[in-house]
Amino acid sequence: MKLKITMDGINVQDIGFRAFLAEKALAWGIYNYQAIKAWPGEDQSKLIIKIEAEDKRIANFLRVLQQIEYSGVSIAKISSENYEGDIVSLLVYMSALTCEIGRGLDNLKHENQ
Repeated sequence: MKLKITMDGINVQDIGFRAFLAEKALAWGIYNYQAIKAWPGEDQSKLIIKIEAEDKRIANFLRVLQQIEYSGVSIAKISSENYEGDIVSLLVYMSALTCEIGRGLDNLKHENQ
């Protein structure tokens, strides 16, 4: 089963929160996963998550999402719908997230020089 989940709230696009969610997906056996933040100019209060796994694993992950607490993040609404497109593997997603974290650290380093 493939699902597209939309999270609405404050700071849901935070890189630490997205990494936290990826860890939760891994813990629940969801190996095809990606969390997509909005582009500049788009609604910054939304995070799109695409997952692919057995129905039971997805149901468990959705229950976990409803109960998640993360410092600085406030989730107002979670909705989901079936999804037909491609979803990258969690390993590929985590690699891209690591690169994004590295770029952010480089930017901070240059700002403080």
